[in-house]
Amino acid sequence: MARLVALGDAHLGRTHLAHLRDEQGRNLREEDFLRSFAWAVERTLELEPDGFLWLGDVFDHARPTYRTFSKVLIGLKRLREAGLPGVAISGNHDTPRVRGTGSPYAALEEVFDDVAAIAAGCRFRDCTHEDEPGCAVREAVEEGRLDPDRLESLRKLEAEARAAAARRGGAEAQEEKRRWRTVSRDRRRINRGRGQE
Repeated sequence: MARLVALGDAHLGRTHLAHLRDEQGRNLREEDFLRSFAWAVERTLELEPDGFLWLGDVFDHARPTYRTFSKVLIGLKRLREAGLPGVAISGNHDTPRVRGTGSPYAALEEVFDDVAAIAAGCRFRDCTHEDEPGCAVREAVEEGRLDPDRLESLRKLEAEARAAAARRGGAEAQEEKRRWRTVSRDRRRINRGRGQE
């Protein structure tokens, strides 16, 4: 049976109580969240599990600061260097609501820079590493140069990023429809006031 550590709801980047600052001017509440995240990473390493699950809301919002993002990247790289496979699920706080703002999860794929380096050798630029001919990643797995669990973790992260994008697309379309409905209603109201329809 596999032993997993489940982490979640770190809400890194939370800056409530903005008036409480340390001597360097950093938000004390934000620092509490960052210390808790660092502790969780250390504790995970001490437990020596078979893997970890991040159950949503790594960040408090979809546009974390560079400092917050870099702390997460450092923590996740430590877990990766210890050989722990992991899966992250985006939460309602750190999933972008508007297309084009980008997802922090897309950038976290940098944790898989070893896979990206191998993928540069694929015959096709848009290779999915499934069944395309000339796939350098599948070849590396078959030759034992890449752990198949690493590839599977990357696939899961990419699937979550696609699902988050699909959720954004549906919500965005509904918001656009509501906006135009309001514009039409306002236009009709103005026209009625002028005696037109």
